[in-house]
Amino acid sequence: MTPHRARSIFDGLIDDSTLQVKRCDGTFWDHMPIPARVWHYICLAGFEGVASLGRISVDHALITSLVERWRPETHSFHLPIGEATITLQDVEVLWGLHIDGPPVTGRDTTHSADAWSQLCMELLGFMPARSDIDGGRLKVGCLSAVLDRPLPDDATDDMCRQMARTYLLVLIGGILFPDNSGNKVPLLYLQLLRDLETVGLYSWGSAVLGTLYRSFCNATSPTARTICGPVLLVQLWAWERMPTLRPIRLEPAQEHHGAYGSR
Repeated sequence: MTPHRARSIFDGLIDDSTLQVKRCDGTFWDHMPIPARVWHYICLAGFEGVASLGRISVDHALITSLVERWRPETHSFHLPIGEATITLQDVEVLWGLHIDGPPVTGRDTTHSADAWSQLCMELLGFMPARSDIDGGRLKVGCLSAVLDRPLPDDATDDMCRQMARTYLLVLIGGILFPDNSGNKVPLLYLQLLRDLETVGLYSWGSAVLGTLYRSFCNATSPTARTICGPVLLVQLWAWERMPTLRPIRLEPAQEHHGAYGSR
């Protein structure tokens, strides 16, 4: 049986240090507000819920505690009151992502750095330096530099679409599927952003949930020191399902019709 972090802590084999959560969504929130014409395409692509979350600080201690309660055998948290887990319904309600439709899949091992650069030029409107591409991943700093440039008042629709894809690539690689690098986003997802009218029809919610399960399973290893993936979703879920863990609201709650996570 694979050793579990919680058991190793109980046996005194490892300390109970807090896991470091890897994410790289700061660039997205640093470039708010998003121009109205660009925001239109982000909403059209189906990511309005996630893009409306705002900058949320991760509670590393809360995430670590939940990892120690996670059982890979059942993909659920074993709590004193019983079992609980995150479902597709939670993903849809909290982040507003589709949970049906074609699967989010693709290949990123057949493209050379030059091929990725050409794809960036076509869909993002700029060609990154070879040093900014690492094994099918693009440095977030490269995207941040692009978003630093304001959208011209006379921007064409193609320019607005390219900027929307840049925002979405940071959002997808930095919030939905961040990896352990903490500063790179996979270009695999850029291929799916070619048609902004249909990309939202993919089952992004299923991909997020599968990635979340895998991330938590990996983090239960006694040797794990970091955790990646859509960890912010777990925190929002905990705030909704366990109200005593929720931050105190300084202002009265307002009526909200979008994704619950952005309230």
